[in-house]
Amino acid sequence: SETGGTEPAPSRAGLIEVPVLSDASGRSWLLPACRLVPGGADGDLLESADVGAALSDSLLDAARLMARRLGPGRHDVTFAISAGSQPRLVPDSLDGWALAEELVGVDLASGPGTPSRTDRGQALPAALSSVQPPPASGHAVEARLRAASASANARLLHRRLPQGPGVRVVQAAEVGSVVGDGVLLRVVAHGMDRPTALARLQRALASCAMIVE
Repeated sequence: SETGGTEPAPSRAGLIEVPVLSDASGRSWLLPACRLVPGGADGDLLESADVGAALSDSLLDAARLMARRLGPGRHDVTFAISAGSQPRLVPDSLDGWALAEELVGVDLASGPGTPSRTDRGQALPAALSSVQPPPASGHAVEARLRAASASANARLLHRRLPQGPGVRVVQAAEVGSVVGDGVLLRVVAHGMDRPTALARLQRALASCAMIVE
């Protein structure tokens, strides 16, 4: 989806995204923000973003204006954040919807009335005009793993997916598929606070295996 702006993309370490869900009436849900923590060739980390009150107001106002411009649908409104300057919109996407789902407990992918995939058990309403998004609960982190230095024809030979409380696999390559150096696994961990979420993610990743050749 469009995010506006024509300036070159900044370092991905300075990106914060506000997922926005809009309906045909012009109402929007501004969902919990996320930030990217680049991890190098073997993967990245996405996590809930605590941007502070003043900066948060600025981001949400800009995201709300962009949602009105873009109309109904799901929009990834992404900002470049740098010290001493105002946030600016950039044409990039962090795809933070899985994190937002965990934080608000609503299935944001499948449409109105669909049962939630999360353990909080709510469904997306038929229209957004009569409700506000559920309050965010706790902290969420998402690991995105890649096969560092894999060849373009590399295949996934074996996988053992992560498990554990508060853990959900968002995406996983199929055994036998050509994966190259693309994303092998996306897994989200949710907890009451950041240390809990990170500990759950660490345990989940320690229990999984992805073998590429």
